[in-house]
Amino acid sequence: MHDLVDNAFLEAEYIVEGVADYLRGKLKTKEEVKVNLGEGLRYVVPQTLRRLKDIIFSFRVNQPERKKILLFEDGRRLIKKKSLQRVNPAEMIRMKLTSQKLKSIKSIKVRLK
Repeated sequence: MHDLVDNAFLEAEYIVEGVADYLRGKLKTKEEVKVNLGEGLRYVVPQTLRRLKDIIFSFRVNQPERKKILLFEDGRRLIKKKSLQRVNPAEMIRMKLTSQKLKSIKSIKVRLK
């Protein structure tokens, strides 16, 4: 139960920060980058990046599995990968990408391999 509340709080905090930036005029739509969901994942948040700063992604997998690799890609270019010993749809996985890793990206595809 605490995990669910913590995750809901963290996602809400991210949304509030985005709304505040929007109201201050800090979001530039020309910087918008789509986050595409690949195989093995149920959903990812955020689905669109409107500023390229450090971002924490939250996602859930489709089914329980062991020894998987989470990949963040821009076309054929690997942005980041992380080995996961086990994954479960009931557990939210969070991954941070730094603004340095997000520099000059056109799109992001997140997938489980």
